[in-house]
Amino acid sequence: MGSKIALGILLVLLLCRTSEQVSDGTSEQEQRAWELHVMVKTLECQLRYAGTYEPNKNLCNATFDNITCWPPSPAGVLVHMPCPAELRGHRYDTTDNVTKLCRSNGTWARIADYGSCHEIVAIKNETENALSRRWHFKAALLLNDIGHSVSLVCLSIALILFLYLKSIRCTRNNIHLNLILTFILKNTTWFIMKSVVTERHTSNDWVCRTVVTLFNYFKVTNFFWMFVEGLYLYIMIAHAYGTEKVKFWIYILIGWCIPIVLVLIWAVVKLLLQNDQCWIADGGSSYLTTSSSTVPRFSYSWRIVSSLEISWSFWYRNSKRTLPERPGTTA
Repeated sequence: MGSKIALGILLVLLLCRTSEQVSDGTSEQEQRAWELHVMVKTLECQLRYAGTYEPNKNLCNATFDNITCWPPSPAGVLVHMPCPAELRGHRYDTTDNVTKLCRSNGTWARIADYGSCHEIVAIKNETENALSRRWHFKAALLLNDIGHSVSLVCLSIALILFLYLKSIRCTRNNIHLNLILTFILKNTTWFIMKSVVTERHTSNDWVCRTVVTLFNYFKVTNFFWMFVEGLYLYIMIAHAYGTEKVKFWIYILIGWCIPIVLVLIWAVVKLLLQNDQCWIADGGSSYLTTSSSTVPRFSYSWRIVSSLEISWSFWYRNSKRTLPERPGTTA
């Protein structure tokens, strides 16, 4: 009871301060008013459920995520709450639901899924510009699917030709074949990920995390086989008689095995720092999204940049070594 009274007094004081801050229309005061609004709503949420805690049960405590007040919930349950009626001047349909996972260890998932919340737009505001943006978005999604499909068909034909025409087999073409295979596997897992993650990303189960991990693995192998292409070209130009000294299993090790280590590092970082939303969480600019940690994203990006940088250095060194001098220049 004492805690409720203390929270109530603090809530009244904050409400009084909020009313003073809102009277000034400057952007700085608006930001301060928003921060006070969050503090007030957080206290309201704690006050509402102050007497409902059961100490011997594995529960996620009541929490306010700057938008929704989440009640104490049993561990391992996906909690559903109505979408906010209004947020920073935007009205939303409260018949839709927002979801947040209460993990089995009694802690909330870092990000709630507000993807089902839709803004209420009056008919008079449904302008031609808004309709055009929607059409372009749908067209972009369709072109994305068509591009992946056409690419997959052409790559499959190329792979069949490489496998069928045994007379053209050599180290160089075997490298081409592996590069084509990485494109095929990446496109295939992209289609699988598109269907699986859409249905399962809120539950964060092992199926969708496995699919996302495989997609990232094949994406990294794609870049590493590009690196192998550059490495082979460098050896062929800089060491004309050294290409046969490098065994093909070394290229296999670089193209297929090193990415396993890198993706495992990425998976561990995700597991420890961002273990939600099927490991695909990425911050957005919407009011209904929260920025994700940049550490997992950095751990994924640096390896691709490194492989391309090394490939570029091979090309640059070869061009300086092999290009003939221009007429009229002296040694």
